[in-house]
Amino acid sequence: MIVSHVYNLTERDGMAQKLARQAGMLHQSEKRSAFCILLAGVAHEFNNPLSLVVGHAPMLAEERSDLALRTWIGKISAAAERCAKAAETFLAMARAPPAPLEAVSVAETIETAADVADYGLRRSGVDILLSREPDLPAAGTDSDQRVQACSNLW
Repeated sequence: MIVSHVYNLTERDGMAQKLARQAGMLHQSEKRSAFCILLAGVAHEFNNPLSLVVGHAPMLAEERSDLALRTWIGKISAAAERCAKAAETFLAMARAPPAPLEAVSVAETIETAADVADYGLRRSGVDILLSREPDLPAAGTDSDQRVQACSNLW
């Protein structure tokens, strides 16, 4: 006498695979959530001391009569404002969908990016020489993200 049992494991295996995929998706979702919380915390910590620079740089520029010094203070102020915008972007990424795009001057973006990259490159003995068309059009984009992208090219 032979006794045999046959089990169809297809459904059980399919359910196990589906459960594994769902567990992986849940893990990724939890990681994204934790990253957003961390990003928001970093942005807040970054914004607090930065607000002093953003607030005091224009007042310092008003008190100075030396044009070269006022120019440098203006660059410091502009850089601090870009950092503040980056912190706002971090907070927006942690909370909501991206902000709408705006028309941004390509020429202004290139000049700002050159200013951002200039200090670090000059310390390494590299000078930036800009050569661009005079009438570059505006383009729909996030200006700070474009400046960041251009700065990374140098």
